[in-house]
Amino acid sequence: MSFALKSLSVSCLDVPAAADFYRNIFSAPSTTDGESIATDLHGTGRLELVPAQPAEPSAASGTAYQRAVLTYIRPGPGDVRTMTDAAATHGADIFKPARKALFGAFSGSFMAPEGTVWKLAAAGKDTASLEGAARPTETTVTLGVREPKVSKAFYAALGMSVDRDYGNKYIDFLPADGASWLCLMQEPVLAKDVAASDPHVGTSSVTLRHQSASHAEAERIVSAALAGGCAQTGQGNSLDPGSATISDPGGPPLDHLGPATLSRGKVATRLPNTRITWQRKSTSRRRLEATGRSAVTSESWTCPR
Repeated sequence: MSFALKSLSVSCLDVPAAADFYRNIFSAPSTTDGESIATDLHGTGRLELVPAQPAEPSAASGTAYQRAVLTYIRPGPGDVRTMTDAAATHGADIFKPARKALFGAFSGSFMAPEGTVWKLAAAGKDTASLEGAARPTETTVTLGVREPKVSKAFYAALGMSVDRDYGNKYIDFLPADGASWLCLMQEPVLAKDVAASDPHVGTSSVTLRHQSASHAEAERIVSAALAGGCAQTGQGNSLDPGSATISDPGGPPLDHLGPATLSRGKVATRLPNTRITWQRKSTSRRRLEATGRSAVTSESWTCPR
């Protein structure tokens, strides 16, 4: 089975306000699930807008740049100008106004009110028939990492297929149907591309998410994470259900959603290391009958950057 990243989790101080922003800018339909809101990027990816935890500030509460840039590619320059203007009207902080750049590229960048950094880019020339349509030709997630070649090995080990590889300058992976492209660039280069601030501070609010189909697949991902540079540092117990979280050696967290076998632990992203907590559920029938919840054992790793 290939490793597909079909959704991005974004921590928000105000989830409904974030959903309204994306509805206004991208005409993105959304569905509510408890305190979270899922926003569909017209079949090219999905945003999971989730409440920021007290000890996990959203991007907007810290630095303007979180080592991850989401790109929304539109058919023509007119589309980019229109959406950039709309973003500014609805509270976005414009980093780079929409304009023609080196080698004829046309793009602009902004920080959404909840703190996520976006780049809007044109795939070609203006066409009147597509003007005003919100659907993108594709979406991408570009991670600012220390060494793209190191992170490439990590994602390849998880099951992603490399498409273009320019060493430490730029690497991307083939997306699954309905998913965003995953790209890797060095942190300073990515920050400069979107005219963002210091890339070396703050906690990332963007988490890549994958849903496994089986327990065996979940175990394979754990093994791949260990082989990719993670070292086990601790063990404990918890009853907090949800998902498991890992990190590549040089990038932001990645949520792994298992089939009722893994649950989420607290993630703290700091330099120079990233601490990750996996939590495995026990499927004890007696425990489930007594409490309605599975016992959880947590294991922590620290991945060198």
